[in-house]
Amino acid sequence: MPDYNDSDFEQGHEDEHVPHGAMMAHAGGGHDEEHEGAPEWLISFADMVMLIMGFFVILFALNMAPPSQAGAEGDGDGEGGATVPFDRWAEFVWNTRAAFGNPIDLDTTDPELRKVVDWYYSNGPGRALDEGEPGDKEEIHSPRDTGEHSLMVDLKFGHDSEHLTDEGLERIQRLARQVRGLPMIIEVHGHASRGEAGQDTEAGLELSFERAMAVSRALVADGVDWRRIEIVAAGDNEPFTDHPSNSIEDAPNRRVEIRVTNRHAVDPVRTEPVDSP
Repeated sequence: MPDYNDSDFEQGHEDEHVPHGAMMAHAGGGHDEEHEGAPEWLISFADMVMLIMGFFVILFALNMAPPSQAGAEGDGDGEGGATVPFDRWAEFVWNTRAAFGNPIDLDTTDPELRKVVDWYYSNGPGRALDEGEPGDKEEIHSPRDTGEHSLMVDLKFGHDSEHLTDEGLERIQRLARQVRGLPMIIEVHGHASRGEAGQDTEAGLELSFERAMAVSRALVADGVDWRRIEIVAAGDNEPFTDHPSNSIEDAPNRRVEIRVTNRHAVDPVRTEPVDSP
């Protein structure tokens, strides 16, 4: 049996001793290997997604070759690369450059880009060559806001008649009780049928106006302020039944529509004439 003494045992342990700090560094990976923020797998996954997206963008761009180049390598039977209409290709180039913050200069001298610019002028927002009317507004706005209607009533009339029926008077009275004293504007649209107007458009307009006036007078008689009423004479231009083939189908066009809007009437302002300079 070999002989061992205490000094040999202690010497062996001294040779195998590893500092505590080094052990902790190997066990925990050390502070140099720690990362703050998102984990490594998430960053790698995001990079992979970006690469895949870039790959598909490249494939799409290759498929959107200009018409003069697409299909140039096809065989004699015309089979080859898919041709793309110039409009689609130009739109793709224009939108792609704009999306990446590098829009095409409208004054470019590049012949290929000039084709895209010409397409933009033909299919994009129009540019007026003549000066517009003087004023401080860039757009034209109608003073009549059609908006939404909170209530609508449809009244029928007899042939060539502007007189209200008993049922029509009752409906007007019920409506007046609901809206009298309120500020909303009431639109009264008069209509005439195709059979009533015939070939005389002016007669149809006059009849539709008389019907609208009869309804408006009935509303005023039941307490509605005249300033809240707007009259529209449509003649036979807005038929309820389009292209009627007989008088029965044409009957619904003899009507007046009462539309209670969400717009408010304003108080009238009296103005004095001013001598023009």
